[in-house]
Amino acid sequence: MKASFGLLPAMAVVSLVVTASAATDPVLKCEASKLSAAGKGAAAILKCHATAATKRAAIDATCLQKANSKMSAAFSKSEKTGPCPNVTDLTSVGALADALGTDIAAAIPAGVDGGKCAGKKLKAAGKRTSTMLKALANDRKKTDAEKLTAALAKADDKLASGFDAAESKLTCETAGDKCSIPVPIDDYAQRVAVIRFSGCPDQLLYGTEGNRMRRYDIDTIGTGTLVEDIFIEQANLDPSGRDVNGPICPLP
Repeated sequence: MKASFGLLPAMAVVSLVVTASAATDPVLKCEASKLSAAGKGAAAILKCHATAATKRAAIDATCLQKANSKMSAAFSKSEKTGPCPNVTDLTSVGALADALGTDIAAAIPAGVDGGKCAGKKLKAAGKRTSTMLKALANDRKKTDAEKLTAALAKADDKLASGFDAAESKLTCETAGDKCSIPVPIDDYAQRVAVIRFSGCPDQLLYGTEGNRMRRYDIDTIGTGTLVEDIFIEQANLDPSGRDVNGPICPLP
């Protein structure tokens, strides 16, 4: 079998921390804009599912198409005002948003008499998604842990109150799911943030050991028999110019 190689830091996993301000870094401004768009896009998709649940009908394909088109337009606008580290991320983010809508709709079924309740909950889930991604976008532009924590807590409170109100006033097929529904939303936000953050192609991981770069066979990672070699002895020997300031990409 042909080995597929990725490049990794030789001795440690590197965490990347953003300290620049979007006011002076247009890349962060682009990333923040796309994070916000990803939240609005997912919320629009969940609204389509909410309408279908309320009517206890099949989801409207035109509604989904419009939601995806709006997110596509928002991403294109961000890239025109760039620079953006990744201009091929729309497909990945769109697929994640569609999957989120499908997963949450399956977790909040309309049932026989619970259509209105499911619709209310799906809308609340959409609002929580857009609010969360907006908070992450604001933090990307200007890091403030206290503000981010407060914004996320407020989003959780609104979802909980929305679910409680639906269950107290309407017939619901499911109950007590205000704690479980945020889990896939958090997963979506995390996956989108990684896509936006890295701008790295799949399977490409590289860092440095001083100026030395090692190459690892991805298929052997975690097997106990790691296949590796020295890819670049010195960074100045690399025609691509990768060195200590090169991007650090996450494990796939």
